Amino acid sequence: DTNLRLLHPYMPYVTEAIWQRLPHEGVSLMTAAWPKEDGKELYVDEAALSQYRSLQSLVRGIRNTRAEYKVAPQKTIQVMVAAEGELQEFLSAEKDILATLCKADAATLSVATLEETKAALEGSAESGPQPVHLVVGEGLEAFLPMKGLVDLDKEQKRLSKQLAVLTKEVQSLDGRLKSKGFRDKAPEKVVAEAEAQLADKKEQLQTVTKSLADIEASLA
Repeated sequence: DTNLRLLHPYMPYVTEAIWQRLPHEGVSLMTAAWPKEDGKELYVDEAALSQYRSLQSLVRGIRNTRAEYKVAPQKTIQVMVAAEGELQEFLSAEKDILATLCKADAATLSVATLEETKAALEGSAESGPQPVHLVVGEGLEAFLPMKGLVDLDKEQKRLSKQLAVLTKEVQSLDGRLKSKGFRDKAPEKVVAEAEAQLADKKEQLQTVTKSLADIEASLA
């Protein structure tokens, strides 16, 4: 039974068929609990899960942008990823996978710190549309130099929507933190988390505001 459970992810149909013909508990091997040593909880690598979710969100954001601007499926695009610390190391190691999943040009795909990425953008600055800027999450951003492929009017609308959402989030968190009842009654940990969220949202708001100003300057 244990061996069948361990093999099931790799041989789902065969192991399910065998398991159903043996004495067992439950309806399906697919929903059976994963084997573990008595008295021991299964090890979960939270750091690996967080890194995978970041990669997933990054790919989703780039794919959504490609779809929004109707980039041809066969067309590869340049992608510049800005990340910090261990996340940067992880994404650097997975560049080939990232390039494949979001149809990026593997030769020009870069993963660097935000400071290094902005310096590279400034060094290669030229007239024309500004790179599409994606704020994926805390400590993870992407820039897509899509000159000739981007509809600036659409980019302006996208950033305007993002600006409105971030503005509401900042106002909500700020109001919550200024509430005497919240600070007096909430645990210190909860207050600290809210303060960290507010700082992150303010930074994102500043970034989006600048990107929107750049787009509007290009359209002027």
